[in-house]
Amino acid sequence: MNKLLLIFVQTLKWSQYSLSEINNFIPYIKYMAPTFVFIINPKSGSAKNKILPAKIKSFFKSDQFIIEFTEFPKHATVIASKYAEIPNHIIIAIGGDGTINEIAQALVNTSTKMGIIPTGSGNGFASHLKIPKNIDHCFKLIKNQHSILSDVIQVNDSISCNTAGLGFDAYVAKLFGNDGHRGFLSYMRLGLGKFKKSTAMNVTIGDATFKNILSLEIANSNQLGNNARISPHSNVIDGIAEVVLLTKPKWFQIPSILWAVFTGTFDHHRLGKIISYQNEVIRVDKPTDFHIDGEYKGEVSQVKFEVLTKKLHVICPEYNIHKI
Repeated sequence: MNKLLLIFVQTLKWSQYSLSEINNFIPYIKYMAPTFVFIINPKSGSAKNKILPAKIKSFFKSDQFIIEFTEFPKHATVIASKYAEIPNHIIIAIGGDGTINEIAQALVNTSTKMGIIPTGSGNGFASHLKIPKNIDHCFKLIKNQHSILSDVIQVNDSISCNTAGLGFDAYVAKLFGNDGHRGFLSYMRLGLGKFKKSTAMNVTIGDATFKNILSLEIANSNQLGNNARISPHSNVIDGIAEVVLLTKPKWFQIPSILWAVFTGTFDHHRLGKIISYQNEVIRVDKPTDFHIDGEYKGEVSQVKFEVLTKKLHVICPEYNIHKI
């Protein structure tokens, strides 16, 4: 009976029905087991993606899941949009912060839950939420379905789940992976190698000006990824964002910055500044590299952002609601 109901529901075009008509289906839909839609980015940074389809088939019953593969940029948004219209479907992002971002674009302001299996290079959003990297543990978490309503940040015409930034970090994001190498060590090697030729920028936020800034991040979560906690007190359920500013350091100051970032003490570093906002406009004195959730977006000279509170249902461990 459940499978027949599922086939029937999947064929409906919900936009063709009035709210009262849709409500007539609800008593039947709520008794259906959820369908898990796994959206896999095969180009994400982990070899896990190659074994995931087989593991999904061994863990879930055949009528419980659908597997979709992304084939081009923003394809995950297209796929998620299709299933977000169907009640009782849960969308699972398999990839990194970029894949999560694409899926979130379709799920913001809906009741559809998003689960995450982190297989990217950084996995900042998932790490912040303490989502495990072990696949079987992720499956159990997804089946449990406990979720929070996460904030997202409207950044110009897009949204950010994790961080969006200007300057050197965005420049590194532009180059990262172009040589076929990904992962934390490749990112660090690239960043250190390009630091010598990096240039600073002058930044205006509202009425305040900050000079000689190497990098700026607008943080929803506390980290870029790999536990690089650039904004130790940020969390995704507090209704605010932190703007993290790094004054350009000398070579000999880099080790102390890395230590502060990876020990969660960057808010005390003399070259760092963290300011909380709900919305603001950021201007830079020249066109500057820009990223959203680790995906390079070109050069900009102005960024307008606003925190959108409680907009995205995200499956995560229950204890996180108080310990993010």
